[in-house]
Amino acid sequence: SKLLTYWTGRGIQQEAISLTDDMRARYVDRLRDILTNGFWMMVPKEELVGHAGPGKPARIEYRTPMRCFTELRLSRSQPHRNRYGLLVVVVDRMFVLERSGGPVQYVRCHHDEPIVGNLAIAFDWLNDQINNKIPRAKDVRHALFLQAAFLKRMSNTDTDDCAFLDEFEWRMVHTDHQTTAGRLVP
Repeated sequence: SKLLTYWTGRGIQQEAISLTDDMRARYVDRLRDILTNGFWMMVPKEELVGHAGPGKPARIEYRTPMRCFTELRLSRSQPHRNRYGLLVVVVDRMFVLERSGGPVQYVRCHHDEPIVGNLAIAFDWLNDQINNKIPRAKDVRHALFLQAAFLKRMSNTDTDDCAFLDEFEWRMVHTDHQTTAGRLVP
């Protein structure tokens, strides 16, 4: 499919059978707001764990404005709907791509995960460069954080339950370039 879906309404109601008229009105208001003002970017608390060498656990946290979409087929949507809400807004994949969005890279989120560990090593080194007043180190760290915003845990920490892998997630992450281009509003 060339379509991506955005799910919303977790705070309204996730069970269609239990919807009240007030809840339906709130869903309609939510849809009206999206159609009038666009998608709100939220700042989720993301945490990844990994391994940065013998005896060196690594952790990366980022709080970056983003909007998440899924390639999930509607026929497999029941668990997703129960987690994220009943309202679905569908966009063409190009809508997300034109705003520097793309699919996430799932990582294992284990304390021996090398991808997260290697990235944590790079962040530590960049922080040292920033402390030493090395030119452009902040720019490089900012660029690396943008890359990190496309990493997502595939499982709960130190398990292989693959709780999030079936989301087929795509993200649109805030960038100054997209704001300047008029595709995102601060």
